[in-house]
Amino acid sequence: MAAPAAAQEDARLLFTGDIMLARQVETQLESAGASPWDKTGDLLKQAAFVMGNFEGAAGPSSACAGKTPCFAVNPKYIPLLREAGFSAMGIENNHALDLGPAGRADTKRALMEAGVAPVDFEGSPWFFRAGNKVLAVIAADDTGATASKVLLRRKLRLAKALGNVTAVSVHWGQELSGWLTPRQLELSGWLSANGADLLAGHHPHVPEAARCVNGRPVFFSLGNHVFDQKYPAAKQGVIADCLANETAMSCSALKTQTPSGSFFPSIIGPDSEAGDELKKCPVPLRLALAVGGYELRPELENGHASAGKIALRAFRDGRPLWRTPAKKLFSAQKMTDASGKEMLLLLEEHYSPLDKEYAPRPYVYEVTVNGLNAKWRGTALAWPLLDAVLLDSSDGQFLCALHRGDSFLAPEPSAKKTRTAAYIWNGFGFSGTEDPAKAKDCAAYYELEPPAGQAGEKVGEKLK
Repeated sequence: MAAPAAAQEDARLLFTGDIMLARQVETQLESAGASPWDKTGDLLKQAAFVMGNFEGAAGPSSACAGKTPCFAVNPKYIPLLREAGFSAMGIENNHALDLGPAGRADTKRALMEAGVAPVDFEGSPWFFRAGNKVLAVIAADDTGATASKVLLRRKLRLAKALGNVTAVSVHWGQELSGWLTPRQLELSGWLSANGADLLAGHHPHVPEAARCVNGRPVFFSLGNHVFDQKYPAAKQGVIADCLANETAMSCSALKTQTPSGSFFPSIIGPDSEAGDELKKCPVPLRLALAVGGYELRPELENGHASAGKIALRAFRDGRPLWRTPAKKLFSAQKMTDASGKEMLLLLEEHYSPLDKEYAPRPYVYEVTVNGLNAKWRGTALAWPLLDAVLLDSSDGQFLCALHRGDSFLAPEPSAKKTRTAAYIWNGFGFSGTEDPAKAKDCAAYYELEPPAGQAGEKVGEKLK
C-alpha cells in the first residue's frame, strides 16, 4: 500500500456493460482465434481499474441447473479478461447461478486464478488500488434476493470509511427496455444518498440514460459489451470513463458498437450528451480514516482485498507502520469519548458462546504506535445484534444498534422482527440509554418508526 502522501496520481476507472463468453460468442472465439478486445486497443490496459459484469458461470453446459437461457462459459476463455485489462468482474446477476452453487464457486476460483477479482455481494465491499487511491466496490443484484437495506447500508458505511471513492455495480431494470423504471429511480436516490459515489447499472442489455443523482454520476445501464444478442440497440454499449485526481472524480461516457456479423465491440467515441450531463456532478474524494493521529487503510495484497477477510494498515506522517490480522469486517468508525480522546470502533465477526453464533460484535480500540489496544471486546449488547453505528447527538456520540427481535434466553436466528436501541460510552463499555431523542434518531437511521420493537426489514430480502 503506497503511503498517503503520494496520492497525487490521476487514476482512470472504467466500467463496461454485460460480458457473456458463451453461445455464439464462444463460436466466434473458436473460429476467429482472437480476443473480443482486439479492436479496443490499449484503452482497458492503460486504465488503473477496469470492471465488467460477468454474465454466466464457468463450467460445462451439462451442468446447467435447469435454467433457460443458461450461459455456461468455458473456463479457458476467462484469462482473456485479464489479458484485455480487466481488474474485476461483478458476479451478482440473474445468471450467476446458471450452473448452481458449485458453478458459482468454480467461477470465483477461475477468475481469481486468472488475476481478476470476483466481486460478489457477500464479500463486498471489495477494495482496489487505483493509482495511489483506494477504490471501494460493491456488487448488488436487485433482480433476485441477495440484499437488504440493512446489509447494503452497512457495506456502504465500510466502503466510505476505508475507500477514497465508492462504486456500486448494480443489476436492475427491465431487459431490452431502454426506459428507466420507478425502481431504478428510487434505488439510485437511496444508494447515492447512503454513500455510493458512482453507480454502474446492468441487466437491460441496452444503454440507458446517464444522470446526476444527489450529485453522483449514475449510469443506469451500460448495455452490452460482449454479447450475442442481435437487436440493434443490444449491439450498442457504453463504457463509464471516470478520472480520479488528487481531490475529485469526474466521469464521462464512451460509446461502443458491435458490428453486424460479429460479437466483438469497437470504441466509437465520446457520448457528448451523457458527457454534458455528467460534468454537473464531480465527486469529491474522501480522506483516509484518521484516528488519534494515525491513518488507517485497507491492506491491499495483490492490489485488492475483500471485506470478508481484510487487514488494516496504519500510517503516520506518511510512513507505514503496523497492520492488523486479517478478519471479516463490517464497519469502521472514529469514536470520540467525553474527554475528546479518539478511539476506533470496529464491527467484527466473532463467535460467542453466549449465542453460539458467528455474528457482528462491536470492539473499541485505542490506536497506538504499536498497534490496536482493545479497550472493550464487544458483546452483542442487550440482544442479538444485526448492525451498530455511531451517531452524533447534541451531547456527543452514541451507539445506535439494530437488534434482532429475539433474545439470548430464547434465541431465534431467523427472527424477522427487529428493534433499535441506543447506548452511550461510559469509559469502560456501553450502557443503555432511554433518551427519547437518541431513540428517535436511531430508529430513523434504520428507517424504522420508534418505539423500538416494531417489525423492521427482512434480512436477505430484495432491496426495499
